[in-house]
Amino acid sequence: RTEWRGCKKLFPLLHKSFRAVEVYFRMNVIIGFLLVCYRYRLLRDLMMVVPLVDYLMGVVLLNWNSPDKERNSVHFIAGLAMIFVDMAFFVDRQNFAAPARRISQSLLCVRTCEFALLLGVLM
Repeated sequence: RTEWRGCKKLFPLLHKSFRAVEVYFRMNVIIGFLLVCYRYRLLRDLMMVVPLVDYLMGVVLLNWNSPDKERNSVHFIAGLAMIFVDMAFFVDRQNFAAPARRISQSLLCVRTCEFALLLGVLM
């Protein structure tokens, strides 16, 4: 148990590194979709569909997993950040952990499908 105490000092660095890699990966997927849609003229109309679907998924997931008294405007603002970062990933407060875990698992599923679709188009 005492051997892990030194690792607590590394947590801020590891957390920032994880978030930087997450944003980098999401930007690559979104830019990849935009480039593929731009390259193939038939898909140009679909250029903004993937970021829009991702945004709407984040807003819907936040809305479904939030208390009823919370305003929807908060979800629309937080949905913008959810395009690039899974903000629910590190939530560990007592009454928020289960909804945050559901949000993270759903986002992981959607983003894995997006990545697989992008790889399928590029291959």
